[in-house]
Amino acid sequence: MKKLFILLAGASSLFAFEAQATPPAYVCMSMTAPSALDPTLGRSGYVGFYTSTNPDCGGVTSQYIVCSAGATNSECGSHAQYTDAGLQSLSQALQNAENTYQRIVTYPDQCVGSNNWGCTSAVTFYQGSAYSQ
Repeated sequence: MKKLFILLAGASSLFAFEAQATPPAYVCMSMTAPSALDPTLGRSGYVGFYTSTNPDCGGVTSQYIVCSAGATNSECGSHAQYTDAGLQSLSQALQNAENTYQRIVTYPDQCVGSNNWGCTSAVTFYQGSAYSQ
């Protein structure tokens, strides 16, 4: 299965994450929020999304957040802080993946102000769908 890698994060955050990537999952819901909602999530806001290993989003889901430049919130990756254009591109790609049952893989980043690597740095979008309605 071919993958497309969305290179929206800074180059420093894209080192050797293949072994740490999450299993492929389906996008259940995605949203973009402006910085006015929570300025600690960056100057351009953030993109949040939920995934599931099931195409109908049943069962266990996982939640992710990708912040913009200037983020100070501990839920944000310290190396992956996207520009406004990068966030918009990621948001559109996630919405498309949700609508077409395209699977994705997320990659970890060190969270702002901690040694926790539970934050998100990048997303890989698989070409095509592994599921047909």
